[in-house]
Amino acid sequence: MDAPVMHPGPGGAPTLHLHPTRRCNLACGHCYSSSSPYAADRLEPALALGAIRQAAQWGYRRLAISGGEPLLYPWLGELVDTAAGFGMQSGVVTNGLLTGRPGVLDILKRCDSVAVSIDGLHAAHDALRGRPGALSGALAALDSMVDAGIPTSVVCGVSRFNVDEVEHVAAMARAHGASMLQLHVVASSGRARDNLGAQLLDERGLQELYMTARLLACLYHETMQVHVDLVHRDVIAALPGLVYGAPVEHAALRSPAEVLGMLVVEPDGNVNPVCFGFGAEYGLGRIGSGGLARLWSPWVTRGYVRLTALGRQLWEQARRHEGARLLNPSDALNQASHTSRVVLEQIGLAKREEVV
Repeated sequence: MDAPVMHPGPGGAPTLHLHPTRRCNLACGHCYSSSSPYAADRLEPALALGAIRQAAQWGYRRLAISGGEPLLYPWLGELVDTAAGFGMQSGVVTNGLLTGRPGVLDILKRCDSVAVSIDGLHAAHDALRGRPGALSGALAALDSMVDAGIPTSVVCGVSRFNVDEVEHVAAMARAHGASMLQLHVVASSGRARDNLGAQLLDERGLQELYMTARLLACLYHETMQVHVDLVHRDVIAALPGLVYGAPVEHAALRSPAEVLGMLVVEPDGNVNPVCFGFGAEYGLGRIGSGGLARLWSPWVTRGYVRLTALGRQLWEQARRHEGARLLNPSDALNQASHTSRVVLEQIGLAKREEVV
């Protein structure tokens, strides 16, 4: 029997996830990056474009752009065009309320996919957004993008606040022409940590959402893909690479895309593995005039060891059938990255200095 395929982390194709700005036209109650109209962090365009070029040379095949609201980043079109020039596919996540601005649809037409965030029916969505009429605006954006021939999807952040509306969100997404519905479990990060702590899904809620997603996938299999970002811990036990629990051999000699499936650049220039806000002990450092290239070699010799030690801890828990039966691998890694310093101390890798 062949050994399971080892994947470099939770994602699919190697992806550069760029958060060029934390500025947003909204201040959503569950925002993982605590973005708002008053957030000032913004990645300089030269650094963002340089990161795309370097990531493409390293073998990253996809550019994911979120924020903040990407449509407020003045150089969004340049990011998309630069990625395309290097053969990378690009995807943007937006709240949809700014798609009517001049030139926006022209930029989105050059993307390979655009996802609109919809988090429930009118009352729930508008309450989370803090703006009456927000859902109507998002649906109008979906309609305009579908009419323009833009491949569109819906991403729904699910908590107890809106879990009973998931089936209605699916029907609404399909009715407005979305080709995919992504159900994302809201995690305890950013503004959600303060605003939705009691509303986060418990074990039973995760199981019900997982089954609902499976049923919706069957119901819409001919017209719309339905995904939920949950896997059973038995999958983690069989595929430790999903949580970096099995180090890539000779990692320092391989291209970064073969080692780290998700490379994240944040608005303040911090570069992390896995996801936004990952524990500082595991970060690559801050991007600067030397770009991404100067960060990799120091990180792969020490930071990667930290990451795989963390992943191995999660893998061993899964093998022992401990912890939640269903989990989002990225969120599980992120949570552990903020709480598992003991792992670093046990292997003598507690971070003592920043990469210069």
